[in-house]
Amino acid sequence: MSPRGTARPQAAGFTLLEMLLVLACIAALAALATPVANHLSRRALSLRCINNLRQIGMAVNLYAQDHDLRMPALVNVMSKDPDAQTLDNVIFPMDDPAESHPVLRCPADHRRLFEESGTSYFWNQTVNDQPLASIFSVMGGGNKAQIPLVSDKEGFHADQINKVNVLFVDGRVGKELTFTTKPTSRR
Repeated sequence: MSPRGTARPQAAGFTLLEMLLVLACIAALAALATPVANHLSRRALSLRCINNLRQIGMAVNLYAQDHDLRMPALVNVMSKDPDAQTLDNVIFPMDDPAESHPVLRCPADHRRLFEESGTSYFWNQTVNDQPLASIFSVMGGGNKAQIPLVSDKEGFHADQINKVNVLFVDGRVGKELTFTTKPTSRR
């Protein structure tokens, strides 16, 4: 009792047990949130890659329009070669041959293939110099929706079935490559 005879209010506070309980709850929530955040981060990289592929598709389409509706004749290289007919030299030429357009870099390219070769993407050489109207490839036959045009050079996207994003000749971008042995009819 205080000298005046009134009870002194005790300061409200947390006990050690309450503090440990709160910390345990926060740790559990963080453990649950980390995989979700990692998944969302990988998904964001995949979506940025898909956007890059769409832009590449538009650029290839513009190239074809300027060249009698024919596909370019490109090669794939594993190191930069300013003399080679590649995506970075033909479709996205830069003023400085040592530079490459940022759209050619897959955001999930952890192997640094973009820095080594000028692009993170692989060109389907079976479509080289073909007329767009009658394009045919071993992969997809004459079905433009099944013929891959550009894909990731490697499986950068671990959360996906085939680990790659693919631009098809019809302009669609998908996450799966499917091959069929059934012949497609040409009409």
